[in-house]
Amino acid sequence: MSKRQNAAWIWTQDWSSKDQQVARLVCFRKRIQINEHVEKASLKVTADSRYKLFINSKFVQVGPLKGNRQKWYYDQIDITKYLHLGSNTIAIQVLRYPAIHLAGNYSVTRTEMPGLYLNGYIQTVNNVMTIQTDETWKSFNDRQFEIVSEASDFAPMQIYEKRRGEPLLKYWLDADISCEGWHSVRVISNQQVPMILQPQNLYKRTVPFMERRLSHFSTVKKIVNSNQSSDSWRDLLVDDQPLTIGAHQHTIVEISAGSEQTGYLRLNFNHGAGTQVKIIQSEAYALSQTTVVNGLTIPIKKDREDEVHGHLEGFFDTYFVSGYGTTTHPEKYRPFWFRTFRFIRLEIVTNEQPVTISQFDYESTMYPLVVKSAVKTSDTSLSDIWQLSERTLSHCMHETYEDCPYYEQQQYLMDTRAQILYTYAIAADDRLARKAIDDFKCSQNKDGTLNASAPNYEENIIPTFADSRKYISLFSTPSNSIWLLR
Repeated sequence: MSKRQNAAWIWTQDWSSKDQQVARLVCFRKRIQINEHVEKASLKVTADSRYKLFINSKFVQVGPLKGNRQKWYYDQIDITKYLHLGSNTIAIQVLRYPAIHLAGNYSVTRTEMPGLYLNGYIQTVNNVMTIQTDETWKSFNDRQFEIVSEASDFAPMQIYEKRRGEPLLKYWLDADISCEGWHSVRVISNQQVPMILQPQNLYKRTVPFMERRLSHFSTVKKIVNSNQSSDSWRDLLVDDQPLTIGAHQHTIVEISAGSEQTGYLRLNFNHGAGTQVKIIQSEAYALSQTTVVNGLTIPIKKDREDEVHGHLEGFFDTYFVSGYGTTTHPEKYRPFWFRTFRFIRLEIVTNEQPVTISQFDYESTMYPLVVKSAVKTSDTSLSDIWQLSERTLSHCMHETYEDCPYYEQQQYLMDTRAQILYTYAIAADDRLARKAIDDFKCSQNKDGTLNASAPNYEENIIPTFADSRKYISLFSTPSNSIWLLR
């Protein structure tokens, strides 16, 4: 039972002025004892800037829903099925972006105050237990984690990582660890909490949680340099058969997901201290020639599956294996944010120890779009167009519509209108459309212009997008907003 009557925003005591200037990943834990059958349990969770919730080692949810300077959202999460009798662990990662535009994801709003807020209950047969953020939680600031810009010129996502395995986070999701080296948390007084983050001002999530399902890569595309056969790599990717790479080896393999995917990557390692793993995520094989589009130099793409004449261009994560993993308790690498990819290029450089990869798969994720419409024509080629269009829409729908999940993950005004109309045509679901309408309403400037993309941490005016006089906007209540082109 918590010592406080009310939940409070908390943050790690291990926080410096330098931490305030860069993206940081901070971990929080609380252990609870349950002695009776759980009938119902629910948590209200939010954070500045993003959180991932785990209960008893299971990945439960990610949030909060992307908001703006007028609305900050919380998530109400049913956690009943994740709890059991005995000791239970609630663990949360918070990815904190600084209040500096270019140092964080463009579409994620943040304040000057980093923090985590949780308030909930566990109802058992004879009791109701309060669960909330207070001084009883433990925290760890993972300074082995670093966000690396995806490009030097235009980098709106800020989601790619360079991370080293941190021994003090060894098995941190498990219930029986000691939390040695962890810190007490700091309870933030209500007077220090910005108005938008005060509990009474938070808005409940307006769209459903994203769909997540376990997925495997489909095939090995190309062995560039490996002492392991293509069949051995396939056995790892498809059947989860461990694959061992010897000491002092430089291995490069390219694999395919079959089609464009958005998902959370999952890798497990046994031993292999000092191994460097570079994970390049790509949409296509590109030629060595380049062209310039909107001032940006980009590679030319022809046959996007041509691994013979092309090479993979993409963004990448780098992970340095700590080496504490074993067959029964592997070292796990889980990038915080979902990734977009059709192909993956793994570059693995081992050190003094061999490394065993015991798992490499992903949890695909997208808006839970339920397609209600179907089209059949005498021209059979149109069926491919229909499937391509449906797949494109679904992979560009998460907490907002997205112009592109690979390059930006921003919700642009004119792209979003087209996506909304297509959603209306194929699905009986207007929830994401209503949120998009509200996002752009909240972005309106004093002169009447709209942000070209919303939500956006800073003003983003594109003249041909921004004239709100082109639109009829009727905002009486959130439930009957209408948006039409004049």
